Amino acid sequence: MDNLQRRANEPHVRGLMSSAIALHRDGRLAEAEAKYRSALEMVPGHFDALHNLAVLCLQRNDPVGALDFLRRASAINPASATLHLNIGNAFRAAGDNRQALDSYDRALRLNPDFAEAHNNRATVLRTLGREDEAIASADRAVALNPRYREAHLNRAHALDTGKRYEEAIVSYRNAASCGADPEEVAYYLAALGAAPLPAASPRSYVAGLFDGYAENFDQSLLGLGYDVPRQLAAAVVALRPNGVSDVADVGCGTGLSGAALRAISSRLVGADLSAKMLAKAQQRGVYDRLAQAELVEFLRVSPQSWDLIVAADVLIYMGDLEPVFAAARSALHSTGLFAYSVEAHDTQSQEGDGYVIRPTRRFAHSLDYLRGVAARHGFTERSVLPMTVRSEAGRGIPGYVVVVETSGA
Repeated sequence: MDNLQRRANEPHVRGLMSSAIALHRDGRLAEAEAKYRSALEMVPGHFDALHNLAVLCLQRNDPVGALDFLRRASAINPASATLHLNIGNAFRAAGDNRQALDSYDRALRLNPDFAEAHNNRATVLRTLGREDEAIASADRAVALNPRYREAHLNRAHALDTGKRYEEAIVSYRNAASCGADPEEVAYYLAALGAAPLPAASPRSYVAGLFDGYAENFDQSLLGLGYDVPRQLAAAVVALRPNGVSDVADVGCGTGLSGAALRAISSRLVGADLSAKMLAKAQQRGVYDRLAQAELVEFLRVSPQSWDLIVAADVLIYMGDLEPVFAAARSALHSTGLFAYSVEAHDTQSQEGDGYVIRPTRRFAHSLDYLRGVAARHGFTERSVLPMTVRSEAGRGIPGYVVVVETSGA
């Protein structure tokens, strides 16, 4: 395109971009995308159109598409700190934390006072296990913007991971005073003994946690000696050697349990809160259907539908299990099985009665509590296997694989 034609198009392109940005802010992504693309057709190499299309891709969980637009934008204006921030965000969304860190560092070379880049750098450093550097980056972000709640949270999480619990408590409270989600902050504080025991992990926390884990979840868990799915399947086979018909894998994650259950299931359905986990489960190809849903809500809308309900490494994000067992009982056939795993709470050696939340933000349950809640909801215990459910910092975490059966139907 020659300069004369470009100048002729500029007023129309400005109008397109203004309209696209307004649509983008309103969440009307498809309409915004169409206008950004129209602007690009009129002015190929339009930096803002390319950059905003990349941001739109990130909102759609498409880091590969975002990186394509960002690389094209970088060829036009490599000196944009915001561009390199978003390149870092795209690499982080794709699970490449080292490339993300390099991009945030480049953004900060261009703009040393870029609070968001310091904060996002802290997030990546935490993921890489470099807590002291993460704290320093979060400190810099807070110094630049004292009301930056995400930076206060980042600092708190890094202190928490580093077992500097008293300092973490202060930072969590600072985050709350800056507008952080009060339910999530109360949950973090409860895990450190600084707030009342919650009934369950906040839904937003669980969804966000596993969206973040999805890319490397299988490798991380299997590297911790994780064998719960196989043990649950073996416990079911011992009771139902000829297999089962209708199976619900609730909190299915990436489908590790589904892979273990497929051979003994006629119909296998998975449910999970995390969209990114479900995308990984879809790739595994073992489920007849997948649903994005919370465990209790999923079971409540399918009365007497299942021969087997499996919850592998799911109840560790729930303290009060009364709603879970009530929903499972209503969703099972008259001779159905509920198979699940928990971390073990020794009531003789720890404070609490029935269940506790640990600094890991996972719940642990006592065997007496599990037996009591099962009996109250019409279940009979069929098997209990004490086992190491995972390894953490070189230490085995004790737990149970339990199978109960509906009774009195």
